[in-house]
Amino acid sequence: MTTSGLQELLAYHRSLIDPTEYGFEAKSGGRGRPVEGLRQGQMDQLLVRWPAGMYGRLERGKIACPPTEFLDDVARILRLSEQKRKKVWQLALDGAVPPHPLDPDAAPDVSLGWQRVLDGFSHMACITDLAGNVLAHNEAFPRMFPGQAPTNILEWAVLTDVVRRDWLPHWKECWGPLELAQLRARLRQYPTSTHLLDLAARVKADPFTRAIYTDPALDLVEPEGDDCRPLRHAQLGEGMVTVCSSNLPDDHLILVNLPFQPGPMHVPENSWTGSGSGADNDLYAGWSPTGW
Repeated sequence: MTTSGLQELLAYHRSLIDPTEYGFEAKSGGRGRPVEGLRQGQMDQLLVRWPAGMYGRLERGKIACPPTEFLDDVARILRLSEQKRKKVWQLALDGAVPPHPLDPDAAPDVSLGWQRVLDGFSHMACITDLAGNVLAHNEAFPRMFPGQAPTNILEWAVLTDVVRRDWLPHWKECWGPLELAQLRARLRQYPTSTHLLDLAARVKADPFTRAIYTDPALDLVEPEGDDCRPLRHAQLGEGMVTVCSSNLPDDHLILVNLPFQPGPMHVPENSWTGSGSGADNDLYAGWSPTGW
């Protein structure tokens, strides 16, 4: 544990909190001077499920390995950003970092540095949150879409009829399974996310997506390193796009790279075939999007 750094960080953020916001009376220090922020004793009162005095011992560096749940309760009371929460973990737990955000539905900020990374790509690229909301993109990204670029690329890809029919060819083999497997995996990881729960509910209410989303074989679907799929680009026409997604550990963001190669479209090997189970699979039997 790095005691001095942790003490300074926690004490500073305590000083930013108005005690009256938590129901405490405003108090003055010596000679009538106002006392800024929450006191350690008030922190203990707010941390009701932990022993009295535990917060003070944390701030003084007297707890060798504080429980992660305790650190997160402190972060909530002090209203720490994800970056500051991560710093508290690192200082208190010898470099450990949180595996998940406190609030998976909170939209993280995309730093200027990551925007510069996006702008450095000549191909389509964007950064999304866990639910597929587009938080930042480069100039090439909106050019792939007919009309205005979507605010949520996951919703656009799996729940928009015209997209499944006309813009993402071979959707049931190449697009639907990979995107829905990603949704199901994220929901397992963040089961309290209202955004993911809402998206999953809409997926299960749609006959085309329900057939794939509820198929047990979807758990076996994983994107390959060269996840290449057919795409109709709004400006460049037909071709194949390589979908490369990677997690950005600092802010629980997802960087999506989409290099596009105009030319003939095809269904890659090892595309989805499903398990054949489920009555809804029959809905796909005669479905052929226009223009294929």
